[in-house]
Amino acid sequence: MSITLHSSFHRIMIIDDNQIDKFIIKHVVSKNKFSDIILEYDSANKALEYLTENQSSLFMLPQIIFIDINMPGMSGFEFMKAYDKLSYILKNTCKVFITSSTGVSETELSKLDDRNIVSFLNKPVTQSDLEVIQNIVY
Repeated sequence: MSITLHSSFHRIMIIDDNQIDKFIIKHVVSKNKFSDIILEYDSANKALEYLTENQSSLFMLPQIIFIDINMPGMSGFEFMKAYDKLSYILKNTCKVFITSSTGVSETELSKLDDRNIVSFLNKPVTQSDLEVIQNIVY
């Protein structure tokens, strides 16, 4: 008798301009069967376009979003300001986790006081982080 393991989430989104960080998250997610589909974006603007275009389609929305706090163009903070203007359905479906490899200053921590942000994660994202996320979301 074989047991089929199902992924924790159907779709997640990774927004990070660093290819190595993105690779590590993808590897940890795949290895731990955390998600069926991984959407990857180097740019917060492009990710926001995807979310805006799909905000009325629950099936297309990621349940989890990992976004780097420090990126060129649109930062994680700027992304969250724009994200806050999206539909209630989207914000209720997507759980946002801010990631950073440099830590967060007191000023940045005050900016993280956002009702749309579930938690802050230090990079690299680990299997333990995924387990915590599952416990938070479920």
